[in-house]
This record gives sequence, C-alpha cells and structure tokens, in this order.
Amino acid sequence: MGKFSQSRDPHTPVATLIELSEDIDMGVRCGVAKQLSIPTPILIKLSNDENEDVRYWVARNPHTPSDILTKLANDYYMSIRSAVAENKHTPAEVLIKFVNDEISDIRLGVVRNSNCTKEIIDEFVNDKDIWVRIEVARRSISKNILIKLADDKDIDVREVVFMNPNCPEVIKLWLNNGGFAGLTLAEFIEKVDHE
Repeated sequence: MGKFSQSRDPHTPVATLIELSEDIDMGVRCGVAKQLSIPTPILIKLSNDENEDVRYWVARNPHTPSDILTKLANDYYMSIRSAVAENKHTPAEVLIKFVNDEISDIRLGVVRNSNCTKEIIDEFVNDKDIWVRIEVARRSISKNILIKLADDKDIDVREVVFMNPNCPEVIKLWLNNGGFAGLTLAEFIEKVDHE
C-alpha cells in the first residue's frame, strides 16, 4: 500500500501516521490530518502546515481540540475559517466572533454548529443571506425568533418556519392563510391571545 492510501486508511498504525505527517506530499499530510486516531501533538503540528489544504483538514477533524480551532479561526483562508465554524469543538466565544463575518458560508457554518447557543443563533435572524435565515428558522426554538422569521420577505424562510416542530399553531394558522385581513403577524397573535 502506498503512502497516500496509508494516510487515509483508518487501520494505519499511529506510529506510521506520525511518520507520514512529515511527508513532502501535501496529499499524504491531508490524509493524516483527516485521521480520527491522530494524536493531538500531530494535529498541532499539522495546524501550522504551510499548505492551507492540510490546515483545512485539521479544522474539519472532529477530534481537533478547541485551542487549535481557536487559532485556526484567524486563518487567512475562508475555507479554513468555515471548517472551524462548523466544527462541534469550536468554543462559543469563537463562534460569536463569526457573527458579522462577510462570508455567508462562515455564518451558515456557525448556525449549523451543534455547539452554537440559542443566543448566537438569534443574532442571525436578520442576516442578509437567505440560507443563513433558513437555517435559523430550522434550528430556532424561540417563539419570538419564529415570529420574526414568519414575517420574512422570502417565502422559503417562512416555509421552514412553518415546518419547524417548535412553531406555535397560531403562527402556522397565520402562515397557512397568508395573513388575515391585512393584520401583521404580531397583530394577529395579539388578537388571538385576547379571544
């Protein structure tokens, strides 16, 4: 078996992976960075690799420790920052730094991150990117956020709000009927609450 295949084989011994982590071939080092069994010191070394593809795979590795992800969150390359945003070990204090990032894929990665808190998700309710708002609508459990998104200008966002299992029936009723007699959603909810 060649070095490239060995670097990707989950049965390759750790000692061999350590040796392969220093290979001149970037593809071999990427394979090592993907390995779940790679020791933390090797992930640390690969997180400093001159090649951005190697650093990307370190950021994607679900076993990469939070301190390495925190460092990679400042990487020049968007793909690496996006991988950090999606990694479940990225600390919330790093995720919050991405809230105003120019790159929508990074903001989307934050919202998709299972480590993302409700408070961070709520920061994206008015995001300019439809896919970010759709993901907020999918993940939100807050009635107030679902109310805001139910009134979104984009029908796809409203549709995801309707399908959200946490969506209150009153919002579904309003969405299902396309609004009631010119009432805003907030006015409709207030009217229903008083009946």
